[in-house]
Amino acid sequence: MVLLALAQAFQFELVLRQRDVIGQWVPESEPGESDIRYNGLKWRAGIRWSEVADDMVLRHRTNKRQKMMAADLKLCPMIQDELRYLNYRSPDGPIIINDVTGLPWSANEFRRKWRLVANHCGVPKEVKDMHSRSAGISEMFRAGVRPDAIMTMATHSDLAMTMRYNRQNHLDTSTEGQLARLEYRNRKAEE
Repeated sequence: MVLLALAQAFQFELVLRQRDVIGQWVPESEPGESDIRYNGLKWRAGIRWSEVADDMVLRHRTNKRQKMMAADLKLCPMIQDELRYLNYRSPDGPIIINDVTGLPWSANEFRRKWRLVANHCGVPKEVKDMHSRSAGISEMFRAGVRPDAIMTMATHSDLAMTMRYNRQNHLDTSTEGQLARLEYRNRKAEE
């Protein structure tokens, strides 16, 4: 369970795609090297312990666009909380592994296990693990983070894509606009 929670924390706090957190299993015939192989497949693209420096900065090349991202894990309380429960750290191995097999998760098995835990916790069926990224991006918008900074953290190539991930509802957005207008009017009245 700890590793599911840690994966969730990485996805939410660093707005990473699931594939960048847990990696993926691909046929051995596909291009690219991997030191982790099982049953005709090789594992690649997930975060590894070797990508976390002594100063707790994670540097990872994302799978989708091969962009480098960096994040200070000391500024991620959810990740720090979950790391405290780990009793292993492989020098170069994957951070997120299946606690039953000791191997990295397959995407299907990760989603299946995630849903079992989510059901147990009362998470509605329409909420999926993949929503973690958009939830993290939406939180940054609500916190007032500059859109270009959010775009960089999400490793998007253009702001339009970042805006599509923003899941603020219409009431949040219109309330923000109304409050800003009231503040503006009050400042003008005081001048």
